[in-house]
Amino acid sequence: MFIKLQTQTATQLGISPELVTYRQNTASFHSMLASPSRVLLGVTVGDVKEREHELLKKITLIVLKTIFRVVLGLVRIQFFS
Repeated sequence: MFIKLQTQTATQLGISPELVTYRQNTASFHSMLASPSRVLLGVTVGDVKEREHELLKKITLIVLKTIFRVVLGLVRIQFFS
């Protein structure tokens, strides 16, 4: 949705636009999978509705770790490349 803005910002900061796009797409994909509606769909299809809360918590932690790694990677590239 904001790919032009991301690539322009990356270019202005001297960061590879392709790398920023890759990292942003990775983080947004993981975030999308952790949405409550996706988790509900998964537990319904898998017939494990009683584990919905547990799975949502686990997936949310995975998403937070992914976003942290994306930000950390971009900071590392910006300051140490």
